[in-house]
Amino acid sequence: MTDIQLRPYQVECKKSIKASYDKGIREQLIVEATGLGKRLQSVELMRHFHRSLFIAHREELIGQAYEEIDKFWPMQVGIIKGPTFEIDKKIVVASVQTLQNRLDRINPTMFDYIVVDEAHNYLSPSYLKTIRHFTPKLRTAWTATPKRLDGLSLTNIAQEIVFQYRIEDGIRDGWLAGIEAYQIRTNTNIADVKRVAGDFNQGQLSEKVDSRHRNAMIATKYLHYAKGRQAIAYCVDVKHTYNLRDILREHGIIAEAIVSDVTRCPNRREIISDFKKGLIDVLVNCEILTEGFDYSDVGCVLMARPTQSERLYIQAIGRGTRLKSPAFIEKFGVNQCIVLDFVDNSGRLSLVNSYELEKDKPIEERIFLPKEHKEKLLALKEERERKIKIQEGKDKKIDLLKLPEFRVWNSEKMLEPATEKQIKWIKEMGIWQEDVEYTKSMASELISAQPAKEWQIRWLAERHYDVSNGCSLGQFQRVKYAFDMKTKFAMDEKEKNKILNKLKDEQ
Repeated sequence: MTDIQLRPYQVECKKSIKASYDKGIREQLIVEATGLGKRLQSVELMRHFHRSLFIAHREELIGQAYEEIDKFWPMQVGIIKGPTFEIDKKIVVASVQTLQNRLDRINPTMFDYIVVDEAHNYLSPSYLKTIRHFTPKLRTAWTATPKRLDGLSLTNIAQEIVFQYRIEDGIRDGWLAGIEAYQIRTNTNIADVKRVAGDFNQGQLSEKVDSRHRNAMIATKYLHYAKGRQAIAYCVDVKHTYNLRDILREHGIIAEAIVSDVTRCPNRREIISDFKKGLIDVLVNCEILTEGFDYSDVGCVLMARPTQSERLYIQAIGRGTRLKSPAFIEKFGVNQCIVLDFVDNSGRLSLVNSYELEKDKPIEERIFLPKEHKEKLLALKEERERKIKIQEGKDKKIDLLKLPEFRVWNSEKMLEPATEKQIKWIKEMGIWQEDVEYTKSMASELISAQPAKEWQIRWLAERHYDVSNGCSLGQFQRVKYAFDMKTKFAMDEKEKNKILNKLKDEQ
């Protein structure tokens, strides 16, 4: 095998995998942003094992993995997909959908190293059963986002996260292109759109945002901020995808649409190929270009669909963070992607966008903020700090108490099936999924992540907690429990002293 030259963070990742392996952690999760070479790292690890299995869930991912691995082990790579069942090769690239129907033909000990690609997609019982069928020496699961679409962590996939190198790390260290994100306010109201499986109800959301006025705004803002750059637009559904494409064309933009429906879009591969050749300005899609799409010169991402899913948002903007080609940098003068977030009126509903991801970070550390905006905010911050500078003998500034992080207690008991009460609560919240194997830990995590009620937020504010950015139910419960315990302890002490004083009086 030809040696693979690892980047510094990849070397650290490999060391972390080895250290965790030596401690007995055989089911590992690695979190790395899109464009940082997750697949190549897993291929490099294969040289330490006799036989390896690479599991993916999409045709594009399977094809890319096969081509990449074959460069290093020509004639030694097999495929399990559809009718093809090349099980006897040193390295096998497999479709999880095909695997789950062929488990009776595969010895659980056949592979000593297993790779799970895009691990955040593995939430159904059938996928989990497929992964758990095997008993390898090591299993590494790779993802850019350690959460599933419904917001749950990947506790069913791996024992622990052994290494993380996120999008901000890659941009800071120069391994990813920079991002300049703009929030564009619309007058569309989505406050009454219901939630399903951790995100907006797709049908209701499409009715709200798929309007001629809003689609025209997307077209004009693209021309204003990113004219000449190739862009990917993310839409709610098939209808929204084609409607936005048509509006873009009306504005003189060369636009094409791709969707999973082969009847509407029989030439998907041809359209993607034309985009990569530079023949298309904006490629409009619905749930297609979030994974398995590798093209470095995406210069703009149009988030035309509001989302409550951090996973979906990070995967989408990750299409624009690959390092740009010399031709792109020469043309635009920057190694950078522009993100346009179209932000609707969501009422009390929380959205995921560039601002929400960074609102708790110091201004200096925000990577999505345009340079001119950052400079203005830093100037305002300096002026504000100068005005409120505390002097001796003056009124003192009160620092609000920081809310604690809420972490679900993880134990064998918490890995048991969720209780009926928990399931009922999840269903009432509108995030229940029929094919998910919910544990007590997962249910507790979901419930705890829900926004606290208004009276709970007021209760925290009265006790000087910082609730300016809201508060989760889990955070409230943690503070309330500590407060109740402290109150109970004080009352017990008071009662004890009362009894002691009574005894003294009797004596």
